[in-house]
Amino acid sequence: MDGPGLAAIAVGSVFTYAGIKGLSIPQAVQSIVQGKSPADLPQTAAIGTPTSAAGDAGTSTGGDGQIVQGGSAQATLQATAATFGWTGDQWQALQQIEMHEAGFNPKAKNPSSGALGLAQALGHGNGAATAGTLGNEYGGEGLTDEQAKAANSGDAGAQALWMCNYIKHRYGDPVKAWSFWQAHHWY
Repeated sequence: MDGPGLAAIAVGSVFTYAGIKGLSIPQAVQSIVQGKSPADLPQTAAIGTPTSAAGDAGTSTGGDGQIVQGGSAQATLQATAATFGWTGDQWQALQQIEMHEAGFNPKAKNPSSGALGLAQALGHGNGAATAGTLGNEYGGEGLTDEQAKAANSGDAGAQALWMCNYIKHRYGDPVKAWSFWQAHHWY
């Protein structure tokens, strides 16, 4: 079996386990990214009961998706993408965009344009309320001003949520965004 096949099985296993235990997907993924076993988490709801990670430690909501903290920037972006249901081909497309934009570096800054971080956001900040230590390029796209300030200071979780919301709202999904990127070399 090849790598993508094993990845699909792993992702399916996380979704199944989270469903059986009544955990949110972001909660189970975050636990795994942090090296914890999902089995150690308490069951938060009965099977079939809608769950929300809004009150979970380490996550917060902001528009669509979830901010996921912990692990590498790549693991954070992948876990955030999973909150949008973007796995398999969608994750592969998002990974391609990221490798061409910032290489999973939340402090990457384009010296000519000023584009910042994982998403290479540019010109979305809205004044002092969102300015961070690295610039003021993130704002809107479902982030609170405080989350935008964190993104503008290099927070991979806030940047990943902004990027996923931006792609969802502008293109619909990463496969369509990657197709656009291939034609234009930006997204």
